[in-house]
Amino acid sequence: MCLAAPRQPKPFVQECSLIMAGLLRTLWLPLLLLLAAHLLIPAWQDLPRAFRPLSGLAPYAAALLAVVTAAAFNQGRTALTGALLALAYWSLESAVDAAHADPFRAATFYAACTVLVPLNVLLLRLLPERGLLTSHGLLRMLLLALQLLAVAVILLREISGPLILVGRDFLPPLIASAQMPDAGLLAFVLALALSGWLLWRQASILDGGLVVALLALLLAGLQVADTAAVEAYLTAGGLVLAITLVLQTHHIAYRDDLTGLPSRRALNQRLDSLGRRYSIAMLDVDHFKQFNDTYGHEVGDQVLRMVAGRLRQVRGGGKPYRYGGEEFTIVFPGKPVERVMEALEDVRQSIEEYRMVLRDRDRPANKRQGKAKRGHRDGRAQTVSVTISIGVAERTETLRTPDAVLVAADKALYRAKKTGRNRLST
Repeated sequence: MCLAAPRQPKPFVQECSLIMAGLLRTLWLPLLLLLAAHLLIPAWQDLPRAFRPLSGLAPYAAALLAVVTAAAFNQGRTALTGALLALAYWSLESAVDAAHADPFRAATFYAACTVLVPLNVLLLRLLPERGLLTSHGLLRMLLLALQLLAVAVILLREISGPLILVGRDFLPPLIASAQMPDAGLLAFVLALALSGWLLWRQASILDGGLVVALLALLLAGLQVADTAAVEAYLTAGGLVLAITLVLQTHHIAYRDDLTGLPSRRALNQRLDSLGRRYSIAMLDVDHFKQFNDTYGHEVGDQVLRMVAGRLRQVRGGGKPYRYGGEEFTIVFPGKPVERVMEALEDVRQSIEEYRMVLRDRDRPANKRQGKAKRGHRDGRAQTVSVTISIGVAERTETLRTPDAVLVAADKALYRAKKTGRNRLST
């Protein structure tokens, strides 16, 4: 058997608001960095002549930071994306330098940057992470190297066919850009649309950084004649990749994969920063081992996810954590025990009242089989529920440290289980 919660459809507006809140948490820092780069363009343009060589190295330094950080975490996709940003900057610089002396060379560099780079960034996003110095990583490097070789051959032999193909106009005048070829604009739209759709489906800090880095590259390509704008935007793009990778790694290290709650490592860090008044609650799923033995670990995992979802709704300023196994912790900063009892009782009651439906493992594999089977059901779906026991303690003159309060809450939890379970004890 496997477990499914009863259908509780959310209103469309509420569902969208939850997704938008997740996107906002994911994108606010990358977008802030991009906005800062945009606002700094006038100051970048007014830099003294002596600082121009340093400002020209800034995009390379930011891209190198992204590559080195990604290599340290064995993130091949991010490392190659950082390398693509560096290549894009070099291509735009080369296009500007050759604009008057060699128009064919300038157009080739610009077309390669605006068409190939966004498509390669999108391809890296669609491919699964397989590390950097692995067979998959080396194959991806080989693919990029072959494209570089193809561009080099086009330049050396002055093959105009690909450039004529890329330079064709096919977009309506209101959409087309005076700077960028239609094929390049379409490549950016495709890359941003698919990357944004994937981000909408599952908000990820690193994926949000990738979308903003693509946007930075697009802005740089649209203002290729403005050296300061190109440098500012691509420096921001490299920094966004490096910073979001670090944030994503921190998120993984401090977040429990199964429940999505902060992990015990995050709890330990939070305990070190508590003030002089707080309460800590320890929670445990009653008879969880027996439940696992009866219904299987897959069902048990879904129970833990359900409990975590209920704990996220705790009132009173509580912050839930996965302590380990079937145990959870809620920290209430600045709150004495008497002010958190009602919130904890609401959580206990909501879990007790939640009914889950058990479906047979041999449920239909597709819609056609499901329609054929619907008329033969007996209408008696088996439901199960779980309960939790809670122990809570607060900081006092006797319990002066978070560890002491945690131990006291654990003892209160033991008393709750010993006196019948499914209850709150102090």
